[in-house]
Amino acid sequence: MNHHSEYNNDIEAAVEVMRRGGVIAYPTDTVWGIGCDAACAVAVRRIYEIKHRADSKALITLVADEDMLARLTEAGKVIECRSYHTVHGVWKYFTVNDGQIDLTRQNYLTIATLESYLKIRDYFGEDFVMPIYIEVEDGVRLRRALEREEAQ
Repeated sequence: MNHHSEYNNDIEAAVEVMRRGGVIAYPTDTVWGIGCDAACAVAVRRIYEIKHRADSKALITLVADEDMLARLTEAGKVIECRSYHTVHGVWKYFTVNDGQIDLTRQNYLTIATLESYLKIRDYFGEDFVMPIYIEVEDGVRLRRALEREEAQ
């Protein structure tokens, strides 16, 4: 029996389900995950229904490669994107507008860097985003960054 071939068949089937707007279950290191095409609003809504998750709680979006990030960016869904150069290579962190944030009906609080605030402000508009700036001394920030890097 060729397990590699079976594995590839499973992956191809899961990709096809997601291409059609469906939802998949996939194993992680500890539990089963639920996934879909993050750009498909119907599929995302279905995950919220399956999980009985409140609309106010965000979902994690994972991308497989730069092309997926580019498609989300082209669709106008990427609010902000940052690259971190770590000992394991470049790691990208980005915030995606999944359609849940409605600043005309609700208030939100986010904790972010100044750079992130500027991107959020630019995305949603100055009338909807107000900063509260907390300054951290440069030496403290540097020490924290070094500690994070050493822990990797």
